[in-house]
Amino acid sequence: MFGEILKTGWLSRKSKKSGEWREWWWVLRPGVISYQKNEQAANEPLGMINLEGAKLKRTGLEEGKKVGCIQVSTGEKEYFILAKGERLLTEWIVALEKAAQPRPTGNQLIRTTSKTDTSSRLNQPSRPGSSIAPVSPGAVRSMNATHTLSGSAIPTVHNQNNTNNSHNNNSSSSFTAVGNNSGGDATSSSAADDKQRRERDREEREKRERREREERRDKEARERREKREREERERKEREEKEKAEREEREERKAKA
Repeated sequence: MFGEILKTGWLSRKSKKSGEWREWWWVLRPGVISYQKNEQAANEPLGMINLEGAKLKRTGLEEGKKVGCIQVSTGEKEYFILAKGERLLTEWIVALEKAAQPRPTGNQLIRTTSKTDTSSRLNQPSRPGSSIAPVSPGAVRSMNATHTLSGSAIPTVHNQNNTNNSHNNNSSSSFTAVGNNSGGDATSSSAADDKQRRERDREEREKRERREREERRDKEARERREKREREERERKEREEKEKAEREEREERKAKA
């Protein structure tokens, strides 16, 4: 399965056949949530729920200590997912709502990127020592209008040598300007890429740390639950053993 993992953890799902709640390890990604047997069975999901267009509803239950139920309606089916505690319920609802949001299409991404690149280049400051000033949108329109007017077919007589010298000087200036501007664009683009990369690395690190904290809390909760169950089982076994010994003593006493 592909896609960025938004949240993981232990949740219970109500079975339609038996009506019982069974606990599974859930993995939330953009647009879909899947459940599996345990944390290690990453490539063996038992089921998936498509969240695109799904409706999320917070409901309550009257079954002992089990509170905090999330109802997911996809239009075709309804799923009931149980979270232990109000805080965990709120965290999962926020994450599910984020994952269910429509993702932008390819054309929308292209248009957004194009607008961002154009705006950054028009507003980009010049480098120190460069003779090229920042170009504003108004200056671009003015330059286009000037170029159109200068292209009118008005016969003009010039000295051939002066014309050649002027052409050479203009060509040299044009190459110098283009070179300076290209260098400024490359430097600014590299700095912007580095900044974006650092931001992405920071976000990924924070997500990873948050996920590790959640997994650690889930593991500790599971260990506490298993410890309570083990202690309860040992207590029952001890009581049964004591009861059997007491009955055996009473039988021996009765025979005597």
